[in-house]
Amino acid sequence: MKHYANADFRHVLGEERIQRTVEAVNLAATVINISFQGLYKPIEVGMDFEGIREREKEFKKTVTSTLQQITRKIELATGATWALETEALKAEEEKWHELVESCAVVPVLKIEWRHLPDGNLSWTLKGIEWCYAGTENEEDGEVSVDVGKITLPKLLDCEKGRRMLEVFEKKGYIKLMADGHAKWCLNKRASKCPVAFACFVTEASDYLGVTVKGSNGLPRYRRKELEELFGIYGTSRKESSEISPEVRKEIKNVFKSIGLEEQDFNKY
Repeated sequence: MKHYANADFRHVLGEERIQRTVEAVNLAATVINISFQGLYKPIEVGMDFEGIREREKEFKKTVTSTLQQITRKIELATGATWALETEALKAEEEKWHELVESCAVVPVLKIEWRHLPDGNLSWTLKGIEWCYAGTENEEDGEVSVDVGKITLPKLLDCEKGRRMLEVFEKKGYIKLMADGHAKWCLNKRASKCPVAFACFVTEASDYLGVTVKGSNGLPRYRRKELEELFGIYGTSRKESSEISPEVRKEIKNVFKSIGLEEQDFNKY
């Protein structure tokens, strides 16, 4: 179920401010559309209905992802417009910007799509609703994408990093969202975030080869990039004993399977 941020930030997310963001995105449509040139493939002779629908679906994902990123940037550049600022209002504004910057809140866009006579597809942004990350769903406008269509931090933007995310997404453990953040989806008993996620982070650090030995002789895991990507923090404070053995084994086995695939590939 969606959990809207509007109620918690009723001063920041007033209708006037949201409408200004909508207008700013629409005013930049000409410039934005330049990046989409050539992406909407022309209909080929003999293309069936499923092919046409898939073509349109992929284009909408790309446009939505770009507009979500632009919406976040506009929101981060928007300041308070109250005639009389109070400490409480300043605190609300600061907290809101922190959530937007960390992708802890996600813009769900209301887009009007139009088929043009020349066969192209145009868009107009009609509204924005902000939801807490992880509470939106497909039916309400959440758009997931494959790993090749999002910008990843440098640590993960490599063959091993993308392969790791691809495998975990295919198994349904994670979901990569069109606005560039990721969602943790392993919700079995005793495995809810952030305990199971903490296990994933430490295993990922080992798999990517970025775990180092600390001054106390214990391993120091690389956490920052994955915590920021998923918007889940504090994994270092979770004890390994808090996760069930079954879930730990499940996560470890996924990494093991990726490693075996790489070994087989390197034989040739």
